[in-house]
Amino acid sequence: MTEESLIQNPSCTSSGLKRFPIKNQADWGEAIDVSAFYGRIDELAKLEQWILNDRCRLITILGMGGIGKTANAAKLAIQIQSQFEYVIWRSLRNAPSIDEILTQLLQFLGQRQNDLPKTVDEKILRLMETLRSHRCLIILDNGESILQSGDSKGNYREGYEEYGHLLRCIAEIPHQSCLLLTSSEKPKGLANKEGEHLPVRSIRLTGLQLAEGRKIFQLKGTFSGSKSEWESVIKHYAGNPLALKIVATGILEVFQGNISKFLKYRQLETLIFDDIQSILQRQFNRLTNEEQTLMYWLAINRESVVVEKLQEYFVNQKSQSELLEILVSLLERSPIEINDNCFTQQPFIIQYVTERFLKLYHQEITLEQAKILSSHKLLETTTKDPSRESQIRQILKQITDGIHIKATYQQNLAKNLNRNINKSQTMNKHLTNKQKHVLA
Repeated sequence: MTEESLIQNPSCTSSGLKRFPIKNQADWGEAIDVSAFYGRIDELAKLEQWILNDRCRLITILGMGGIGKTANAAKLAIQIQSQFEYVIWRSLRNAPSIDEILTQLLQFLGQRQNDLPKTVDEKILRLMETLRSHRCLIILDNGESILQSGDSKGNYREGYEEYGHLLRCIAEIPHQSCLLLTSSEKPKGLANKEGEHLPVRSIRLTGLQLAEGRKIFQLKGTFSGSKSEWESVIKHYAGNPLALKIVATGILEVFQGNISKFLKYRQLETLIFDDIQSILQRQFNRLTNEEQTLMYWLAINRESVVVEKLQEYFVNQKSQSELLEILVSLLERSPIEINDNCFTQQPFIIQYVTERFLKLYHQEITLEQAKILSSHKLLETTTKDPSRESQIRQILKQITDGIHIKATYQQNLAKNLNRNINKSQTMNKHLTNKQKHVLA
């Protein structure tokens, strides 16, 4: 739906600057409702500065699934919409073709169907002419949908390469508009165009703080818990807004809002809510085999490690440059984090990856393979941390249990097979004797 609005009074942006609004046409497409939006004050102020003051042409909002990229983009667009003649939001979730997106953009910007160029290149040129002559804000959401899965370079899917041409033109050709892209991965070719004093930039979103995290819970209902218990829950899920919403619903329904009971249960049983598992599974499945291997090791290791130690842990050792490339890719995709030059994972990611590792290994036991375990040195550890030693023992116990189950199953299968063979032989012997009796 297209809306037309004209605000008569000067608007005041989050940076405190008064700006006079202009005639505005907006097509919000699939933009989400952000009436309940918490935190991100610094991020919004920085993005507003980049767009309105620094006149950036292309900005990418990055972050893992559920971190709030879409919500942040929507909140920002609403705040600054009066400074643009045109605002248009389009989702790339279902991977529309570049031709479809360009056609929609041009038609919204005033091009009639009969006057539209025929080729993609011509449509991009026409769009650039419009972006030069008019102040436009274009938001493309879910950019990872047009990128290859299992690729660390940000390459485009087959048939979607011309999106790269569009982004290059918007980044390199001078104009007065801005394209805002949200994605869990950075498209190829953008990194070398970015810079603190360049018109192409990116921002990576991290989790919410304690106060904002509690507000998300309060939207769901009433909860009880001490400050340390609140901190434990929000830290465990790394302040991920979507994860917190899912967990809040679970605590409310299963534990009647009692955070203490939830934490006690989580200590006794592995608990990964299905919706959170789906988010992490989608992100994990997009990783390369090498990235997945490193994720497994960090989850098993559980403690922060330096890059030199990581290199030792790999059974199929990588060169330092190869390992650094993998680490950089994972940092950009957000499944890992770095503190004091040490790499680790967030607690709920460790939980998911460990569970995934164990399921894969149990499958390999059934198929009588040993690929996953042979590539991870589970027992190579120098830590004296009792909690980590306990966690390693728990992982090994589950693997051992799987081997025991497999062995027991094979033994029972052999017994049943022998029993059936003996039964069959007895029946055959009985039939043979009966036949002899009849012939006699």
